[in-house]
Amino acid sequence: MEQSVVVRFSEITLKGRNRHLFEARMAKNIALHLRGQGDYTLKRQHARMEVAGPGDLGLAADIVGELPGVANVSVANRVSRDLSAITQACLTFVEQQLAQRPDAELRPITFGVDAERKDKRYPMPSMELAAKLGQAIQDRFPHLK
Repeated sequence: MEQSVVVRFSEITLKGRNRHLFEARMAKNIALHLRGQGDYTLKRQHARMEVAGPGDLGLAADIVGELPGVANVSVANRVSRDLSAITQACLTFVEQQLAQRPDAELRPITFGVDAERKDKRYPMPSMELAAKLGQAIQDRFPHLK
């Protein structure tokens, strides 16, 4: 699975016709702060940016998260649009999270799934996608609530 860091901007999204200038400046600022930390590529998108590459993405997320104008950052896994691929990625993620908690079987752990489709042409509504993923997690890990 290909990982990247998704960077979401704060007040930049409120700008009008000159928003592209602010986004370009943020791209330069991010590139400047990541220089020397690894080989990263930046991909500008509307009101967000994707940082990818073979470098340490956790370090990149920490660095970029401290920059002015950045609302939040997330390390993300890129998967196919196929529902089975998305489901498998979610199950793998939950399994990794549970492996870090040795007491997971002993006490009840609650979870929630929030799906947000950036591409509204995806054939399933967000709430239905979240319900299907939540059901798959519940089926695989019945001790979770």
